[in-house]
Amino acid sequence: MKSREATQLRRLIPILLLTLAFAVNWSLQSRFNFQQASFVPERLRSFIAAYLWSKADDLMHRGPVDNRLQSFQAGSYAGNTDIVPLLSLVIAIMPEEPAPYQLLARNLANYLGLREQGLRVLQQGIINNRQHPAVHELYAAAAFLLVFAVERPANDALQAALKYLAAAISHYNPTAAKFSSDPAFTVANYYILSARLYLELKFPDQALQSWLKSGQDIEKATDQLAVALREYRDHRTSSKL
Repeated sequence: MKSREATQLRRLIPILLLTLAFAVNWSLQSRFNFQQASFVPERLRSFIAAYLWSKADDLMHRGPVDNRLQSFQAGSYAGNTDIVPLLSLVIAIMPEEPAPYQLLARNLANYLGLREQGLRVLQQGIINNRQHPAVHELYAAAAFLLVFAVERPANDALQAALKYLAAAISHYNPTAAKFSSDPAFTVANYYILSARLYLELKFPDQALQSWLKSGQDIEKATDQLAVALREYRDHRTSSKL
């Protein structure tokens, strides 16, 4: 019984610390007009977010407590509903960190069948991180979700994905690479995916222009997209159109 109570107490410690942090911060600011008192909750926020993140990481390796209606993949955050509340808490405590939004949205949309909910998570992440150097990743993640979370996305989803990719491109900056969480989040990939979507929507001119903006050598590329675009460029027709 004592061991059980000790376990419950350990689980409450992060919440108690966060409550204490904001209580101390409010008290200092109200009594002394001390504007720099925000360092108190800031440090504790970081500590608690790291604590919850580590718990999510534990679940990533050992899997969910209840495997029913889940699609857990060992070594991945995907398909584990036990991770959802932990990532949600990390976002609530540290809303200025983009990575948890991506992980939570991917889990919800790709593995738990909650695409709209996953998209809303990314939209909230964009709102909370408009000035973050890596905000382009959140725009791109929304595009990836719209394209890859279902087997056959509708045309309106493809068009929405193109808008998110355009935003990702416009928000990319030279310092963004330092904050990248995934090698897929590059301007070249955004342009190439845009080319694919334009081609699927029957806009070959825009598709070709998008590929050329990627900086990739279309002559040496051997994938089907590059082949189709070369055929269109040279003959204004393609067997892939």
